[in-house]
Amino acid sequence: MWILITTTIIMNTPDQAVFQAVPEPGKEYPVVLGETLLQAHANKRARHSLCCVRYTSSRPRQGTSEQPGKLLIKPDQQVVMQLPNSTVGEFEGPIEEVQHDSSGYDCVAVFDGTCFRLELVSSTIHARYVRCM
Repeated sequence: MWILITTTIIMNTPDQAVFQAVPEPGKEYPVVLGETLLQAHANKRARHSLCCVRYTSSRPRQGTSEQPGKLLIKPDQQVVMQLPNSTVGEFEGPIEEVQHDSSGYDCVAVFDGTCFRLELVSSTIHARYVRCM
């Protein structure tokens, strides 16, 4: 199974990337529960899931989404990942399901410019650089 990866980054200068929605320091924002958390509390399956990806490398050199990246999940739960517009190379590592229990949930706070939405993280990928393309 291949998953396409895209990024939305605005480039101010060749060395400075700025994400489109950034919370302002000192300002208070509302927090809402996202679909993945609401469905988990109702013991239902959400329409989408979030995977946390951590990879060892410097950030991508190009910040557009003209050419999407790729992510292959192999039958042995190993992942091969190429970043969007990347000439950096490939990354490999395991994908692991996140275990949620009575001690808490692993969530990500998605900021949309007006509020934070908490979404449940269903899996994690820890990828390491393996080869140049």
